Amino acid sequence: MLWRELLNSKIYFAMDEFLQIGSDVIVLGDGEFDGTSWLNTITEFGWNCRTVFYIL
Repeated sequence: MLWRELLNSKIYFAMDEFLQIGSDVIVLGDGEFDGTSWLNTITEFGWNCRTVFYIL
């Protein structure tokens, strides 16, 4: 996992504490830091992600 993905994941864990259960969340990505670990974290929270259509 890249350090950028780790930092983003830590931010998401912090944000999750403030959201109400059942909230609809859409995370917008630009493709720069959108690794598989980052996407898996978002999916585990039940959030949606909108980012570029390809991942290297």
